[in-house]
Amino acid sequence: MITKTIRFVEAAVRSLGLAAMYLLLVVLAVLMFPVFARGGDVSTIWALETAQFAVGAYYILGAGYSLQQGAHVRMDFLYANWKPRTKAIVDAVTSFFVLFYLVVMLLGGWDSCAYAVVSKQINHTVWAPYMAPIKIAMEIGIFFMFLQMCVDFVKALLVACRKPFDLPDAEAEEEKLYAGRATRPQYWKTFGCCAAAGALGALLLVVGVPRVTPEGGWGLLATLVGGLLAVGAPICTIPAMVRRFHDLDMSGWWAAGFGFFALIPGFGVLAMLGALVLLGQDGAPGTTGFGPDPKGRDLIKVFDPRIPKKPAPIPDVPVPAEPDVERPYWTPYFVFLGVGAACAAAGYGLAAACSNPTWFMLGFTVLLLSLLFLIRGVVCLKR
Repeated sequence: MITKTIRFVEAAVRSLGLAAMYLLLVVLAVLMFPVFARGGDVSTIWALETAQFAVGAYYILGAGYSLQQGAHVRMDFLYANWKPRTKAIVDAVTSFFVLFYLVVMLLGGWDSCAYAVVSKQINHTVWAPYMAPIKIAMEIGIFFMFLQMCVDFVKALLVACRKPFDLPDAEAEEEKLYAGRATRPQYWKTFGCCAAAGALGALLLVVGVPRVTPEGGWGLLATLVGGLLAVGAPICTIPAMVRRFHDLDMSGWWAAGFGFFALIPGFGVLAMLGALVLLGQDGAPGTTGFGPDPKGRDLIKVFDPRIPKKPAPIPDVPVPAEPDVERPYWTPYFVFLGVGAACAAAGYGLAAACSNPTWFMLGFTVLLLSLLFLIRGVVCLKR
């Protein structure tokens, strides 16, 4: 029972940490916008504070995962020479003090979140953003760090008491997220569960936010849980989508491509419908470069209507083969790059006309995606 609980908590902390890594892309895009918008009549006053909030959320949401991986800085000039049981005893003692500190942070963050939601607290700057989202993210990150520290405390006690226990390799568990293939029932089951969790999170936010009291109450608890579900549920579908593309014998980067196009207003609905139709197709039979067929099919036993039942007759006079025509290999890549540049230029124009940086961010995202496909073409050509 203890081992299963430890595995469950570490899997949850690891999932949150891997999802928080995507915030680096947000930070990069936000910091690049003022560079390209320089000289134009576009407001960039929001960029610095947005980047600061994104970095803060990235730091605090990934704190538990960093603790799990042992990535925090510490001095090991004495610790490294001790026996495993001595290390476990010291870890148990130090973990107790860290847990006390995290409890104080959780209580302080609870009151701070309640105040930010009830009073609609804003940052006293020119842009004046609301502080509730970043404070809710920090409270969630501290809570998951508290869970991971509790797991480390229990593990240290077990080692100190000479109680053996087996845990899976964290790196192997992380590789399983995106490795292998997933059948259609497996994907739709995951998609349905995540959609239900996201809908429940949105409902909790709608119900909880108006009912937050200065003391927090159940309204703040519903807001915290709803925010975690509403944001985390769509991210949890990414590994399943990657494995589903693998089952179609396609690269998992197609998931990123459809995700980028889904951000474009209007076109995003078509991109999502196209992704659903594509993911609804049957997987490639037999073993591919992404692993064995999850249905256990063999290519030799699979009926292919394109293969004739009888061999074609051999002509008496051999017909000379037509000369091979050179395929315009680079034409699709350059066309896609041109579309990306046009989207970036159109987004900049709309951003300047409407004083809304969202258009530029969407156009620049399409340009980055086209550059990624061009780089992929170069790499494939060199192979």
